[in-house]
Amino acid sequence: MGVSLRCVKTGRSMELGYGGFMRWRLKIAELYNKQWYDHYALLTDLARPKSQEWYDAFNKETQRLIEEEGIDVKIVDFCFQSDAGGKINYGACRKILNAIGDYTDNYSYTYTAHADHDWDRLKAILQECVDTRSPLRWY
Repeated sequence: MGVSLRCVKTGRSMELGYGGFMRWRLKIAELYNKQWYDHYALLTDLARPKSQEWYDAFNKETQRLIEEEGIDVKIVDFCFQSDAGGKINYGACRKILNAIGDYTDNYSYTYTAHADHDWDRLKAILQECVDTRSPLRWY
């Protein structure tokens, strides 16, 4: 099991492992804004126990970043949706594309260790959603 990304209108899709999906969202956060990335990445620190108080403080800081630092709520929404099922509209896809710009890498976001051009394929799905004004859905 993993995450299947799909452009709703065209059906273009791509399968990612849960780890690859997490890595993709972290990379988008990093490329979008360093301050946002540093905050968002705290969720992946498995060595740090997270109490209800920790989550309350985390959520308060998230709200502050949105209100005072101008972190885009569409990027936040993309980062926080469930791995098991989520959807963003084409406007959020456009924001993500703007954030990542010309960046590319050779990281394998899919299941196979030999996958080529995963980043380019992910960008192509986002671009297709923008071009067709389609939501991106994952499940």
